[in-house]
Amino acid sequence: MAKALANRLKSALPDTIAENQMAFIKGRQINDAILIANEVIDTWKQRKIKGFVLKLDIEKAFDKISWSFIDYMLAKKHFPHKWRKWIKACISNVQYSILLNGAPKGRIKAERGIRQGDPLSPFIFVLAMDYLSRLLSHLESKGAIKGVSFNNYCNISHLLFADDVLIFVEDNERYLNNLQMALTLFEKASGLTFNNSKSTISPINISAGRTDQIASFFGFQTKFLPVNYLGVPLGGNPRSRSFWDQTIECIHKKLNGWKYSQISKGGRLTLLKASLSSLPTYQLSTFKAPVSVYKEIEKHWRDFLWGGSEDKQNAHLINWNICTSPKELGGMGISKLKDTNQALLCKWLWRYHNESNSLWKKCIDAKYTKNHQGDIPVVGRNSSANSPWNAIKKWKDWYESKISWIPNDGSSLSFWHSKWHNNIPLSLQIPRLYALSNMQSATVKEIWDQGSDDWNMKPRRPLNEREQQTWDSIKMSLPRIHNNRGMCKPTWNPSDSKKYTVASAKDIAFKESSIPKETNWEKELKHLWRSHIPQKCKFFIWTMVHQKLNTMDNIQKRNPSMSLNPSWCISCRSSNEDMNHLFIFCPFARSLWNMWSSETGTPMVNTNVKDLCLQLCRQTGRNAKNIISFNSAIATLWTIWIRRNNLIFADKDSSYLNAWEDMHSHWKLVFKK
Repeated sequence: MAKALANRLKSALPDTIAENQMAFIKGRQINDAILIANEVIDTWKQRKIKGFVLKLDIEKAFDKISWSFIDYMLAKKHFPHKWRKWIKACISNVQYSILLNGAPKGRIKAERGIRQGDPLSPFIFVLAMDYLSRLLSHLESKGAIKGVSFNNYCNISHLLFADDVLIFVEDNERYLNNLQMALTLFEKASGLTFNNSKSTISPINISAGRTDQIASFFGFQTKFLPVNYLGVPLGGNPRSRSFWDQTIECIHKKLNGWKYSQISKGGRLTLLKASLSSLPTYQLSTFKAPVSVYKEIEKHWRDFLWGGSEDKQNAHLINWNICTSPKELGGMGISKLKDTNQALLCKWLWRYHNESNSLWKKCIDAKYTKNHQGDIPVVGRNSSANSPWNAIKKWKDWYESKISWIPNDGSSLSFWHSKWHNNIPLSLQIPRLYALSNMQSATVKEIWDQGSDDWNMKPRRPLNEREQQTWDSIKMSLPRIHNNRGMCKPTWNPSDSKKYTVASAKDIAFKESSIPKETNWEKELKHLWRSHIPQKCKFFIWTMVHQKLNTMDNIQKRNPSMSLNPSWCISCRSSNEDMNHLFIFCPFARSLWNMWSSETGTPMVNTNVKDLCLQLCRQTGRNAKNIISFNSAIATLWTIWIRRNNLIFADKDSSYLNAWEDMHSHWKLVFKK
């Protein structure tokens, strides 16, 4: 029942919860609060406004909330009486037992609070916190408190993300007294209490003495900016290394918790892509990192991938630029941080064009001056280099070169200045007609004449014959306008779905910044990564195709002191060891391949290792026979490599028959995968 009520309740929340609450509401994101908060602080700093940022911690939020307060909020929001009874039944049937010597004893009936893990609890809590949001907004509208005002259009006094409360208030005795009374009223009404030891107050353009005075008045701790808010520094400088300390420290902790030597290279690759690469993503979604941070984080990635650590440096067998290439270009599909950062920041530009009523968009529109309808605001005098939007808007031209517009009703597109036709503003396509128009700032909708079902640019004078021909030609190529199709919408050209995705943006960013490949063999490797063999085998074959395995000839090139002397094949001791000899032409390898060919019915091609692996990659997945040939060939190559390493490092030899048995066990491992 709770799940059914939760599903119904969450659909109603966007219409009843104030836009300052970002948690558990469809269409609102945690990054919205981070962006707005940093833009607020940037505005105060630029305008030299004296104010305080209060970051409040609610003590045991779910456990202390009053049931009668929940019912009061539901009633105020006009939920039916039956609904309120259902909600009360779900939250008031809680009983607790005390563990005594490991066994639960007795039952205690709860009288307040909501349960962790209950699907209803987050939505009920958001409803309750809306009381505080409405209270602060009401006081602000009456002039009782004052937060930040973006050009007298958008006012922000507070931001909420579930129980994370951030309040902005100017330094004024009346405002501060009213805020204190509002917080006390909320505590008494809801049953919730603020944890004074964890709540902080941060000054902006205010002396330390004044800050201590106000902190004592509220009973909070003084903490100077930047402070940690929702996991990122608030009010810091994204261009400084210290701004990213928390992210880099998280990477260090993650790496220190893993035993490098006990993880195969395939396992390291999986951990890097699934875990390590995701750690910076949260902060990169709102801020642009300096190049030095990209390099430092990627160095940790490289060291981990190749088995190195702070105490030990292993050879990086393959260039990092190859590793970070897409799989179809011969790489591993590891994304470069620069490309990831660019793609994540450009998502804000896509959201700007697709979200008409978001609070963060209202703040950006109010703070920065738009040049024309539908245009992305540029940063002006109201912003510093620390503003998140300052970094986001730098990708405006790149982003706009990748989108096209569906005009629909044309109400939010500038007819002359927006890129809605051939991806070039009409003011540049037909500058002569633009100069003659009396409606240079008009929208597409305003130029469209519904009465005549035609375009009317309203020139200052009658057009001459040549100008009229140009105008008629342009009109023929323009799409028709439909008033019933809603707002103008962008389409993302690089994606088949025409919707913006971070993955497609990263792919485009990489290809534009890399040197085009002259060969096509890299494309075959995508079949390797799609196969169902173990990840460590994929890594092994991938390294082999790039001809970078640690065979004696490669070791001789990298570090001659580490190679055997003479650098012959440890198996036959009759020829120098390179990959072609070790895996194909060595008598031991030939015997295994002959057995493989006899058992699979596939002829062995006398070629080099790279061509052999690429041929296998091309065949995988096409039919059952090819899958068997591919998997068994991979098992054979893996067996040869394992035997070679056992001979060198463990002085452990194996006969042809034993190696054949080992190959079968590896084959089973491949098929089990």
